[in-house]
Amino acid sequence: MLFKSIIALTVLIFATSYRKAPKDKGLSELKWKNRLLFITTTGTLELKQLYQQKKEIQERHLIWFVKNQTGIQTNFTGRLSSKMTADIKGKLTTLGNKGVLLIGKDGEEKMRETNLNLSHIYQKIDAMPMRQKEMRD
Repeated sequence: MLFKSIIALTVLIFATSYRKAPKDKGLSELKWKNRLLFITTTGTLELKQLYQQKKEIQERHLIWFVKNQTGIQTNFTGRLSSKMTADIKGKLTTLGNKGVLLIGKDGEEKMRETNLNLSHIYQKIDAMPMRQKEMRD
């Protein structure tokens, strides 16, 4: 009986420790949770605006990624996996040296502009059905 218990315990320990690593989903990990804002710029004014409007950005579940001459900065606090990093760089590359791209919670492109205008972005987001529901709840 003791021998069977030891074998069962060994099998259980092996089975629980041999799990596949979670699949790296990249940016799709944020789908249905967050709206994404990608910005490329040559200056720092855009970053200053984003930091000044932290409350409005948080209310809209907006995660931003800004690429400028110093690198890429973000308000994302989660772990940046290798696929997510590649996805972010890919989105930023499509904007060239100056551009803004808004992705909705559904993962679809909602807006592409040359310059950052947060008031316009908020209006666009606030008109979205999911945001309307969030404001009612």
